[in-house]
Amino acid sequence: MRTFRSSLVLVGLAAAALLTSCASAPETTAPETVSEAPTNDAGAAETGATQSPEEAYRAWLTASREPDAKLACSMMSDELVERMLAEMTASFGTAPGSCEEMVTVTAAAYAATGTDAEVEVSVVSESENEATLFSTYVSSGKCGTIVLERSASSWVINEQSEECAAG
Repeated sequence: MRTFRSSLVLVGLAAAALLTSCASAPETTAPETVSEAPTNDAGAAETGATQSPEEAYRAWLTASREPDAKLACSMMSDELVERMLAEMTASFGTAPGSCEEMVTVTAAAYAATGTDAEVEVSVVSESENEATLFSTYVSSGKCGTIVLERSASSWVINEQSEECAAG
């Protein structure tokens, strides 16, 4: 019988896989590697309007790893959060009860496994209201497509794919 704590560890590892998992990269502009995303202390709503989609994604990545769960969750659409929680439940039979719990558990899983947040990010497409990025985690090779939409005040992540297998 699984304990609640072991279930949370499994959920955390699943969340880590969901957030970083990723076949071949789409054609993109040259990637830029940065080991840490800029911290968005002012909050998504205040600085999101002036951030590029890549900066918004990197700010989310930093917030999700620190973790600043409230900020990380504010940068994801409700639909994405619901899908991620449903995928965790389908895969592991349980999931955290909220976005904030998911981010916190996932950050702990990353820390426990020593997984760093160094990513290469390429802009696949960008318009005034939507952007598609392709992100590859340098240490693991896991990658995926990130779709962001501009809200009234910031960029919001509304899709993350899992395209590349590690190694």
